[in-house]
Amino acid sequence: MNQERTRAKAAAKAISLREKLRSWSEQYYNSSFSEVSDQVYDAHYRELADLEAKYPDLVSINSETQKIGSSPNSPNRQKKAHSIPMLSLENIFNKEELEHWLKRVEKQSSAKDFPKISCEYKIDGLSISLFYQAGELKRALTRGDGNIGEDVTENIKTISSIPKEINFLEELEIRGEVFMTFSVFRNFPQFSNPRNAASGSLKLLDAQICKERKLDFFAFEALFFEEKNGLPPKFESHSKSLQFLGSLGFPVNSQNCLASDLEQLEKHYRNFAEQRESLDYPVDGMVLKLDKLSLRKELKENKKYPRWAAAYKFDSLKSESQILKITCEVGRSGTLTPVASVLPVKLGGSTVKRASLHNFDFIKKRDIRVGDFVFLHKAGEIIPEVIAVNQSKRNPQSQVFRIPENCPSCESKLSEENKCLNLACPAQIERKFEHWCSKSALEIKGLGKNSLKLLLEKKLIKKIPDLYRLKDKKEELLLLEGFQEKSVTNLLSSLERSKQIELFRFLHGLGIKYLGISLAKLLSQKFKDLDSLKKSSLEELLLIEGIGKSLAGELIKYFQDPINLTLINELLELGFQISNSQFPEISPRFSDKKKKKTFVLTGTFNRARAEIESKIENSGHKVSKQISSKVDYLVCGENPGSKLIKAEKQELKIKILKDLEELEKILNEADQHTKQPL
Repeated sequence: MNQERTRAKAAAKAISLREKLRSWSEQYYNSSFSEVSDQVYDAHYRELADLEAKYPDLVSINSETQKIGSSPNSPNRQKKAHSIPMLSLENIFNKEELEHWLKRVEKQSSAKDFPKISCEYKIDGLSISLFYQAGELKRALTRGDGNIGEDVTENIKTISSIPKEINFLEELEIRGEVFMTFSVFRNFPQFSNPRNAASGSLKLLDAQICKERKLDFFAFEALFFEEKNGLPPKFESHSKSLQFLGSLGFPVNSQNCLASDLEQLEKHYRNFAEQRESLDYPVDGMVLKLDKLSLRKELKENKKYPRWAAAYKFDSLKSESQILKITCEVGRSGTLTPVASVLPVKLGGSTVKRASLHNFDFIKKRDIRVGDFVFLHKAGEIIPEVIAVNQSKRNPQSQVFRIPENCPSCESKLSEENKCLNLACPAQIERKFEHWCSKSALEIKGLGKNSLKLLLEKKLIKKIPDLYRLKDKKEELLLLEGFQEKSVTNLLSSLERSKQIELFRFLHGLGIKYLGISLAKLLSQKFKDLDSLKKSSLEELLLIEGIGKSLAGELIKYFQDPINLTLINELLELGFQISNSQFPEISPRFSDKKKKKTFVLTGTFNRARAEIESKIENSGHKVSKQISSKVDYLVCGENPGSKLIKAEKQELKIKILKDLEELEKILNEADQHTKQPL
């Protein structure tokens, strides 16, 4: 009797779990909102799987444990069958489960020793299958239910990182992940997370809107005609296949490596987990795949998972906390940015007390209020951000957030766009100084946020040129807290060095609206000096590919403003020397594709990274952030990181440079006429 009662409870629980999982899965695959985090979904999924394992008669064909993805539900899109089913991945959550998976792999295959395992990030995006015929992209399908996917070819063609044509005339199917970066996601507050944003964008019927969402792509698998027809694989290993994909122009995630034993596999997992916070794209685990393709054929697949692959999931970078208050920070252009102060919570290995709310539209669309319990997310080089409200915990007495009418710094009346237009606003002035001194602009060492705040409070500086008059106020500086003889000497030396500046960094430092470092470099390639740029017309600027109407208008407005021209003239009178080795007439090799090499930096150097990167680029070469088959040289400083381990793979053929002296030799060998010592 007790057994019957226990089984009845288990059956009721299974029904309840299936309903929740079905609803959450539908949201995950087919909408732009996720009610729960991956952690919550995975916990419920495991509970259902355990119940079904204990009571096999409870297993239902409609259970989420038996399904792949979700049935395609867009009524206006064609549904097409996959040539080979697009399966899901089995999840692994701890070392015990990892060892169990490895033992099963060894038992079911002919591998005598530990089989080589390919490790790569599990991108949290949308799986896509791309079909190429005679070198042309013919069709793109979503995963759908694994057997039938939706045709999203027109939208896929708007993704710039996906080749529309390839130099391979045989039939080829590429599988990969479409995703949205965190930096792009910040511009779309209507979505709860980047994964839902990518999914929702691909389902749009208007391809132009999809293009504006700036989706990205990583390829992770190639299926050749031979393999689809049961013949031996074209390559002997997965890693060789990835290199082939890279050679065809497909973006392949450079964070991939091989493990030859359990200890190495665990080490890779720890490194991947530690590095994910520095990524600009969402990841939720490390994918494990047998590298040897012949072993995969032995293991084959079950109806839901391939037996030769699994996803070793990370601890979530999402947490729940409560908003204590919402404050507004004033940017250098007067724009107000709302920030939430939250109950301290552990997130991604650190304690979080503040979280970004991006902008007022973000708050309005999500109806975020003080006192709300919210889900926080942390990834990329950004502060944690609020991604959704837990409506079930909302206090009925809570009040809708009201946008302030006055600037929190100077109390000036805000404009209709919620901006402070007071150019004398203390907060705006402080932000402008911080930007000027930042690493990507003038890189003035010894002037952090607190030091600048103190100098402003003591009225030692009021505008940017005042920084270069501090050399006449050394005695006053030494009286300030934290300013010692050595630190003041170093600060003044750093200020003096910053007067010798590249045009693109000077332009970036000016803080012109819409002008980031990349576009500043673009302008320095088109104009030989600052005067040429100042005299340019709107028509000239709009002829430059990459310069839009908004930026062109801001540039014209900036260089017509007498206040800005006075600031620039003051800096020139103070001894600024603005050079431009980006300009083609000065560096003709800049556009020479035959000589252009790709460099990656790792470790710490006795020079600023921005300076080293600038020297490399000015020599006509390219700097990359990630190791891949397209990299020619890895430049090592002290304490090189995991990039060195990856670069040492023989198949990548990357040359290792041990220090800056070796880099200097390479750059000088490339051009005997232009020597740029580091």
